[in-house]
Amino acid sequence: MTPKMTLDRITEAPKNSPIAVFESDKPGCVDAMFGSTIVSQQRIKSGIGLIGVFDNKSKIKDVYATLLMFARKQGSSI
Repeated sequence: MTPKMTLDRITEAPKNSPIAVFESDKPGCVDAMFGSTIVSQQRIKSGIGLIGVFDNKSKIKDVYATLLMFARKQGSSI
């Protein structure tokens, strides 16, 4: 999923259903999933590739900066 698509999902995600964001093998993309699933919780606990867990109460400017920094690192832009 592109960082822009991920940001759009985050802005709609309520606090009780956050979006967990992880690094992806696909350049310029991230893995984004509901943060409350068993698989997401396991990935979050492992910390491997975790970028963050965000919801619509997160500071969107900070989330944008984080995703933009990751996208640039991967050779893409939002």
